[in-house]
Amino acid sequence: LFAAACAHAGRTANPVPVAIDGERCTNCNWMMAGCRFDAKRSLLFNYLPAAVAHGAEVRPMHEVQRLTRNDDGGYRVHYDIVDDEDYRVHTGSGTIDAKIVILAAGAGATPVILQRSAPDLGAMPHAVGRYFSGNGERLNTAVLDEDRVRDLLGLSRGDGRAYAASQIGKGPCVASWDRLDGTLPEYSRYSLEQLYFPPGFGTILAQVPDATGPTWFGAEKKEIVRRWQSWLTVFTMSEDDNEGVFGPPPPTGNAVRISQQMLGRGPIQYRPTANTLRGWELADADVRDILERDGLSRVMPWTNDVVGAYTVHPLASCRIGDDPSTSALDDRHELRGHPGIFVTDGSA
Repeated sequence: LFAAACAHAGRTANPVPVAIDGERCTNCNWMMAGCRFDAKRSLLFNYLPAAVAHGAEVRPMHEVQRLTRNDDGGYRVHYDIVDDEDYRVHTGSGTIDAKIVILAAGAGATPVILQRSAPDLGAMPHAVGRYFSGNGERLNTAVLDEDRVRDLLGLSRGDGRAYAASQIGKGPCVASWDRLDGTLPEYSRYSLEQLYFPPGFGTILAQVPDATGPTWFGAEKKEIVRRWQSWLTVFTMSEDDNEGVFGPPPPTGNAVRISQQMLGRGPIQYRPTANTLRGWELADADVRDILERDGLSRVMPWTNDVVGAYTVHPLASCRIGDDPSTSALDDRHELRGHPGIFVTDGSA
């Protein structure tokens, strides 16, 4: 549907290359929550088995807390063992000694581990826990007119329905890269891709287009939720100003856990700058031009007033660079001032 809408608006669109085994895929639409048919070529099927085959040992539920120095110049990695049902519960602890430590805990945890290690290892580079980027991400929800989908785009499911998607969590299938042009000014470059958020998180944060009352709750919100099968979410990845900054680390982990597993309150602050906001405005206007054309749908961005900023591709909280004043890692990904510690994840 997004590809057809792009074509109708005079834009281009392309299939998104995804790590999916087509022979195993049953199109069950559970991609966003993990594949029960082993069609998704995730870490469980590529890097981790390869690492184990080469002698690596995987220790699930072992959460690294900090690093200290040993007398021989090596490092000691301190970890807690986390309960596999309630991550707030720690069932043990331990240490591992190593000459070289490679940190790959993600952009949300690598800087926290290093911050917590500073009292023992010494001061960290200024850029540890700074310059965090949310990948400039932005979401718009389009509420589609099923008749216009049929009449304008000529789409049909063959059962009398034009769209009425019953997806649970289909990953990105189609993207428009028309604005990924290096000659364009900074903050005006972005990609747009079709996405479908699972009901729950997506339905809470989706806004009511042209609402006369509240945009994210109330009678009008109840009505568009009733029509959730006529939604399409368009996901923007744009350029931001790397404005995220980490505060003091929590006692353990990278967030204060307020539920059994996923939900936590972290130490990061992210206040979008004028540059970031301008990029979002340009992308929002493009989404409206594509999906509201000729009455195909009504579009509303997810509001930052409710959720601040959001991302599924966090980056740059411990970044590589040429300038020691603005980067935490040198050109070999080694932590400045701390030989033998390397960072190789999205934070880099």
